[in-house]
Amino acid sequence: MKSVDLGVLRHSQCSTFQPSEFAKENLIYMTWCGHYFCTSQYYMDRLSYPEALLLFVRNGEMDVRYEGRSFSIHKGDILLIDCRNPHYYRAHDDLEFVYIHFDGSNSHALTNYLIELNGGPVFRQESNMEIGKEIYDIALIHEKGTIQPPLQVSAWITQILYKLSIAAVPPIQEDSPISQAIQYI
Repeated sequence: MKSVDLGVLRHSQCSTFQPSEFAKENLIYMTWCGHYFCTSQYYMDRLSYPEALLLFVRNGEMDVRYEGRSFSIHKGDILLIDCRNPHYYRAHDDLEFVYIHFDGSNSHALTNYLIELNGGPVFRQESNMEIGKEIYDIALIHEKGTIQPPLQVSAWITQILYKLSIAAVPPIQEDSPISQAIQYI
């Protein structure tokens, strides 16, 4: 499917999904995914949207406002937001990103937990490239029209969120009281 949003170039792709009642009640499920190439005319400015957003910047830059803070995200960055909160993002020319909108069982609680754990919605960590490739692969599979079972989709998203949680935990400082106690023991 082609996006109709202003500033999204023709060769961009997006897929939409209608989850089963079982998935809605019990799983994390995808509602949209895609691979976008954008000009600076592309932006979103919403007071609320029902799903969470996981976005990986493959090339370029975009500006984001979320929860009263402004961010500039670049190639290799991951953005995770609960879209039920007001949010704004705008592309710079030559932006390329892949994304997943998701919802379902505990998805908002997990999203907000990870944002808090990370200290904000922008993730800059070693595992970003691996996670970005996974999001890209998910978008590519669906661009080709392949439909995945609901449990597989839920597992994909859960695994990505898990990887974000591992990298978001700050390391214990060597000279912290906890580190000193462990060394003493």
